[in-house]
Amino acid sequence: MCEDFWKSRIPTGITEALLVAILKILEDLGVTIIVWASIYYLIGTNIDVGLIYVFVTYIKQIFSPINRLVENFEDGIILEKIEGKIEFKNVWFAYEGENWILKNISFTIEPGQSIALVGKTRFR
Repeated sequence: MCEDFWKSRIPTGITEALLVAILKILEDLGVTIIVWASIYYLIGTNIDVGLIYVFVTYIKQIFSPINRLVENFEDGIILEKIEGKIEFKNVWFAYEGENWILKNISFTIEPGQSIALVGKTRFR
């Protein structure tokens, strides 16, 4: 079952990676052309397009980690009162057959309480 999941994710992952890379290149080229055209037509100086492309790419790479951090701190909904609880009763889980990863696990998460589930991830 796990193998099937990873095999099905490979084409999707490749497609996603290619699309992101292509869109990034197109975005950088668009900005480069605008900057180059502005310098050439407004100032009259001829600067190599490749140099501007590298400059724009480096500037974007400097701000990339900052942008990723900002994306993670988007506005959310502030809940005034949380009612209810999350309860797991007699949970069993196995990747294969009777090779149980979780055996008869039960616990309750009360409102406002935080928990962390930590364990080894199985990769092939």
